[in-house]
Amino acid sequence: MTSIPMCLILQAQFQYTMNLFITENGYFVSVNIVTNNSTCSISNIPILEKQTDWIYKVPLHLHFNDLGPQPEIQHLLEKIRREREAKNTQENDNRPFILKYWKYILPVVVIFLLQGAFADPGAAGGGGGSGR
Repeated sequence: MTSIPMCLILQAQFQYTMNLFITENGYFVSVNIVTNNSTCSISNIPILEKQTDWIYKVPLHLHFNDLGPQPEIQHLLEKIRREREAKNTQENDNRPFILKYWKYILPVVVIFLLQGAFADPGAAGGGGGSGR
């Protein structure tokens, strides 16, 4: 959609350029109207009103959109298929519990072993009696 003040068209003496932008499907995207002048001055309009014969000079330019590169759909479908296969193999994992979760169990066991190795041996028997 486009709009242009009428004073610009009058000052250009009805000589303007129209650009139509069309998609690859044949639909109009936009319309652009351009005149030679860019500012409206009211002082020029009464002079133009005296003229009775107008010659319309409107060049029309059609601009078609260029198609850009298309996405590689085959590569995307292959990736989705691989992800689906990986998900199916994870769901059917029949390994024993220790083999599945050894990465999580091993650090816990090491921490408990290290806590026991560095424990103070004298602190365990500290209730000392009177020695009788």
